[in-house]
Amino acid sequence: MYTELIGFPAGEGPFGLSKLVAVFVIAGLRNLDELKFRQTITLDPSPKTASPDTRPFAALKRADANLDEDNFAQILSPAVFEGPCTLIAKLELDIEGEIYPFEYRLRVVRGAPGASSVVSSPSPN
Repeated sequence: MYTELIGFPAGEGPFGLSKLVAVFVIAGLRNLDELKFRQTITLDPSPKTASPDTRPFAALKRADANLDEDNFAQILSPAVFEGPCTLIAKLELDIEGEIYPFEYRLRVVRGAPGASSVVSSPSPN
């Protein structure tokens, strides 16, 4: 995800996208054969129907330990929002017992009547 905000036209009721993908590209993994990872996507405020995500870490055997980086993608499909919120995509890596957390936050808002969907990229600093 390389954006700070997704905007939708004004309206009533749930809104969203058919699919939203969060991709984390993690470097510094050269010579690492195996690791464990956990990915979650949550909304703040959370929907009334949301249950706590207690997903365990999954084992990953890397295809090529000579590569320095790996991609971790998680799909939210459909991505339905009950109202304005913050989407929080998290990736946690467990490398030899050490936990490395990564997090990305995306604001989801509704715009003015007649506005078309907007995706806003962060300004380069």
